[in-house]
Amino acid sequence: MEAVQQVKHPAFVADRDAALAPEGIEFLDSYTGDGTDILKCLHRCFRDTATRRHWQHLFAENPAGSSIICIARHGDQVVAHQGLLRRRASVFGHDTWIGAHVDGMTDPDWRKQGLKTHIAENSRRIAVADGASAIYSFANDLSLPGIVKHQRRTAIGALPVMFRLLRPVRGATAIVGDWLSTHLRGQVSTMATLPGSATAGPMPDNWQASRDLFTQLGWSDARFSPDDTALFANAADLPRINMKRDGDQLNWRYRDAIGATYLRRDLRDKNGLVATLVIRPLLIAGLKVVFVMEWHWQQKASGQEMVLMEELLDSARKAGVHAVAALSMAGTRQSAKLRRNGFFQVPSALLPANATLTVGPETDMIERYHWFEPANWYLTWGDGFLI
Repeated sequence: MEAVQQVKHPAFVADRDAALAPEGIEFLDSYTGDGTDILKCLHRCFRDTATRRHWQHLFAENPAGSSIICIARHGDQVVAHQGLLRRRASVFGHDTWIGAHVDGMTDPDWRKQGLKTHIAENSRRIAVADGASAIYSFANDLSLPGIVKHQRRTAIGALPVMFRLLRPVRGATAIVGDWLSTHLRGQVSTMATLPGSATAGPMPDNWQASRDLFTQLGWSDARFSPDDTALFANAADLPRINMKRDGDQLNWRYRDAIGATYLRRDLRDKNGLVATLVIRPLLIAGLKVVFVMEWHWQQKASGQEMVLMEELLDSARKAGVHAVAALSMAGTRQSAKLRRNGFFQVPSALLPANATLTVGPETDMIERYHWFEPANWYLTWGDGFLI
């Protein structure tokens, strides 16, 4: 494997001098706490249900290695935070790692004073010194302008959400029924809301019967082994930038997730695992939706991945699912195969929330423009932490 050469950037101008920070602010580049003080800031910023157990799972138990956590503190209070999770990756044949920026935040009372820009740059410098090839994030509409302007990243585009409708009329009826129950009868809505932060993710189970339904249809709990490591190492049709999936990473992401049920279905031959699908059933606004979390296959299993997807669609129909949702970057083989199975891309204007992939390359292993081509990226719902 070729050595990765790091690009040396000029000094970062914005907020490069901590002396320019507001009085009483202290910047820490090596956080060693248990997350309790960070969670207090997170609750003020996102008002979600993240717990210390959530925080430890995400930041302390990642099998790819230790997280980079930079904070700004005023006295005993954390007022700004930047977390970078390590993701092992293959980039045009180079084994490397990429930093996933999650839960960047500033306390409402301390915003617009340059704190997040400063700690984001500190975390970037630490990551680059430790060999990171790039920093990436999924930015919402509110945070996107600041990330592009102050954090050396380029917006590639809104994540392409693809749907396969199975029961469109009944789905529309379910949405109307949920609205009527909520607004006219005072019942609790099934309108699921995404967690405000990655730390609080994934969305808790809210379709309690789904596990039994899919288990009866031949699906099993998502647990992973060295067979999965071998499958992804030999996977066919992967784009040239992909976050690696091995047994340890997949168990951390799915089996050990807090409050979430994931299911899988496999195809095997005499030599072992040749294709797999991992799914997450959820109830959203009265709709029964199955999310395609992972979909891998070996080259020798060409065509079998389509059989596996058809089995998913058949199971979903029998379970009364209204729609199947997948995430796949435009121009990839995965996207083309989804379209062949009847999936279509939903216009971002019709989605309740948008996320944009932003990337900041930090090496000269490839020309920069390659990082910004959507077809070069393998991304699924499993690369985020909310579903």
